[in-house]
Amino acid sequence: MSLKPYIQLLRLDKPIGIYLLLWPTLAALLLANNAAPSWQLLTIFGAGTLTMRSLGCVINDLIDKKLDRQVTRTRLRPLAAQQIPLLHAYILLLLLLATAIWLALQLNHPAQQEAIVALMLALSYPWAKRITNFPQVVLAVAFSWSILVVYAASNVAQDINCWALFVANICWVIAFDTQYALQDKTDDLRVGIKSSAIAFASKVDLAIGLLQSGMLLSLTVLGLKNGFNMIYYSGLSLIAALFYYQANLIKRQHYILAFKNNNLVGLTLCLALISQNFN
Repeated sequence: MSLKPYIQLLRLDKPIGIYLLLWPTLAALLLANNAAPSWQLLTIFGAGTLTMRSLGCVINDLIDKKLDRQVTRTRLRPLAAQQIPLLHAYILLLLLLATAIWLALQLNHPAQQEAIVALMLALSYPWAKRITNFPQVVLAVAFSWSILVVYAASNVAQDINCWALFVANICWVIAFDTQYALQDKTDDLRVGIKSSAIAFASKVDLAIGLLQSGMLLSLTVLGLKNGFNMIYYSGLSLIAALFYYQANLIKRQHYILAFKNNNLVGLTLCLALISQNFN
């Protein structure tokens, strides 16, 4: 039995999704713990990031297997191509759910409550693209909820730092997932999948730019509130340059390259936060 289809189902062969979920979680850990989170929290949230990303992918592929067969990019996914028995996929799903629950139980009670919401959001996302023209908003809230879990687990109030990072991340996720959705726009229109790439229509470039500006504005508020030094703002300037580069990639229809470039955005933000003294 080949393990390759199972690795593909869990998206372990495409770690970009793990990174994009990890960066905001790490940023929250840095902010909530004066740049020195405990190894226990780092381990739990690191494992949680990997688990929740794979969990979301399995749920998505189970629900979307028929639609995936009609989309060029996804038609060869293991469940769409019937390379994995459905029973095996459901067993994997149960194992991931059990792992996610076990990890949540290592946290305090408030964090456990926030983690339940995060799980519900992950379960709901595949249905959002059938209901709303902006499923990316649901995905953004799901990706960003880890920030609230981190603050609860760190026994820190959800203050302006928490909410500025939360808003920044929502803007960022909607922007980069819209970039990602652009590559499927033709197929999505044909099979009836909804996305912000379709909803924004001819204004999609402007919409992405405004969302990225919203992220930078929220991060600027964060910096001003904490009196961060110029290293932090240099990091924001680099992020702005990366967004400009992404805009040029989008104009040349290099959608996946623009999407993957967001890994550097997350890395830059975390490095900028690490450079600060939060006392």
